[in-house]
Amino acid sequence: MRWPLNAGYSQQELNRALLAPTGARKVDFCFDLLRDGAKVCSLDATGQIFFNRFADIKRTARFTIEEDSRINWLTDLVKPSMRLWMGDGWAQFPLGVFVLSTPTRIWRNGRVYYEVQAYDQSVILQEDCLTSRLFIAAQTPYIQAVSSVLYSAGLNQVMADSNQSVLPRDCEFEIGTSKLQVVNTLLSQINFQSISVDEDGIFCLRKYTSPSAAQTTYQYTSGQLSVLGTEVLCEQDLYNTPNVFIAVVSNPENDEALQSVYVNDNPTSPLSTVQRGRRIVSPIYKPDMVESQEALDAIVQRIAHENSQVYEIVTFQTPLMPMHSEAEVLYIDHPNAQGVYVESAWEMPLHAGAAMVHRARRLTQLW
Repeated sequence: MRWPLNAGYSQQELNRALLAPTGARKVDFCFDLLRDGAKVCSLDATGQIFFNRFADIKRTARFTIEEDSRINWLTDLVKPSMRLWMGDGWAQFPLGVFVLSTPTRIWRNGRVYYEVQAYDQSVILQEDCLTSRLFIAAQTPYIQAVSSVLYSAGLNQVMADSNQSVLPRDCEFEIGTSKLQVVNTLLSQINFQSISVDEDGIFCLRKYTSPSAAQTTYQYTSGQLSVLGTEVLCEQDLYNTPNVFIAVVSNPENDEALQSVYVNDNPTSPLSTVQRGRRIVSPIYKPDMVESQEALDAIVQRIAHENSQVYEIVTFQTPLMPMHSEAEVLYIDHPNAQGVYVESAWEMPLHAGAAMVHRARRLTQLW
């Protein structure tokens, strides 16, 4: 959750202005053209921003920009912001820093515009691949290794959670591996989230923490000051959840591979072969080694239990709420959805009066 407290307004004042208990809100948008980190000018533009916490490039956008000779389409960045009138001044919420792709030139009502797809700066890591084998020595701190890869791509605005872990052994990455894959592989080994870029264009290296009610950053309720839309959709993502699990492992000391199959045929489980009337087989799991058949059976049963955890997904609309960042922990109180949810995606049109679409989910055990 990002509140622009440098504007001189408290979080409570900003939230009250967003909820607008006394009437309609007054908002507008600005689009800054950035070059080498500095603002060049403001652009005449509109657009829409999309956020998906599970995507490699988490923040994307579509912009329509009026022709401006000052734009260098190859190197310049665009930083949109939403401005909220506070009664005595404007509070400004940054919404991201975007790399522009090839624009499409269009003629509309006697004026020239460019329609362009845009991506947060993690696209730089996706497009920049290793041109030689990358060797990282044992005992190198993980955060140092990740930062070194970022710096090699020309990215030096990094904010990292504290972590003292070091590589337990030498590590190498092949030629042609994207630097985004290298970074995310290293982060996964220390239980960090995949890399993200915040609203100001800073690369964030964050520890993974299981969401809980204690981490709630915002509440959406159906009370007097509710900004929830009238329609809240709730669904459970059950479609491809397996009910048959297979594991195979080859131990060097055994002539034959060990194999274990677990079938969820529990008649009280909504996911079982009994309830669904069909078998949905998981990918084959291949542990490196196990000590016995009993141990492999236990592994398969644990995998089956973990994969029987599904997510309840809620989709709802609000007015534009520009303080949302990544993986917000929300408390939702609505007749159709109640509890603690983690926001997984949102869409924000960049014009006054538009509705913001949120998708959030919470864990449901179906075993």
